[in-house]
Amino acid sequence: MYLRTNDIAPPYRPGMDRKSAYKSVWTRHWHDFMKIYPDRFDETYGELTGEKRFEVSRLLACGDFRNGFRKHTCPECGTVLMVPFSCKSRLCLSCHRKKLYGWSMNLSEIMHTTLSHFHVTFTLPGPVMRAMFKHRF
Repeated sequence: MYLRTNDIAPPYRPGMDRKSAYKSVWTRHWHDFMKIYPDRFDETYGELTGEKRFEVSRLLACGDFRNGFRKHTCPECGTVLMVPFSCKSRLCLSCHRKKLYGWSMNLSEIMHTTLSHFHVTFTLPGPVMRAMFKHRF
């Protein structure tokens, strides 16, 4: 399934059909990172919890046919499409983009397009940001 939001943003593309530099970094370095994390980063960023490890394992398994797939057959021409299950992890750029696209489509149906609105971005001071990060906000 390929979805396009506009001509500027690239379309959603399933993780299975593209080579991702992002995912290859996780694949190549995750195990080494887990070994050095307790000594180098634990005190600053907190424990590498089971939830965080689980999210990474989902990311690494995303789009792998060994984890299951769905078979679609076109009733008209008989073309068969095999689609592996996605991870739906918040770390996976492909799955997260699809989730955001669905959310934005739902939001656009709920809200009026004539609504005047604006977007504000702000930065938190360092100590506040560190405190929020420490408490996992």
